[in-house]
Amino acid sequence: KRLQRSVSKKQKGSNNRKKAVSKLAKMHARIANIRKDAIHKLTNYLAKNHSEIKIEDLSVKSFLKNHKLAGAIADCGMYEFRRQLEYKT
Repeated sequence: KRLQRSVSKKQKGSNNRKKAVSKLAKMHARIANIRKDAIHKLTNYLAKNHSEIKIEDLSVKSFLKNHKLAGAIADCGMYEFRRQLEYKT
C-alpha cells in the first residue's frame, strides 16, 4: 500500500516515478514468488507423504461475493494448487 501510494503521488513521466514504479513491480514479483513457493512446498509435501488426496470442487465465484472473504480467496490461488497437485500425484 505504501509503495502504491508513493507512486500515485509522483508526477507522471518523472525519474522518481519510474524508480517508484520499479520498486513496486519488484515488490509485486516478490509476493508472487513467495506464493508460488508456498504452494509448491505444500503440494510437494502432500504428494510425497499421502497416498490418496481428495479435493472438493468449490464455487469460487460465490466466495468472491462475500466482501470479507474476497481478498483472501482471490490471493490463495486455488486453481494453481490443484493444478500442481494433479501434476505431482
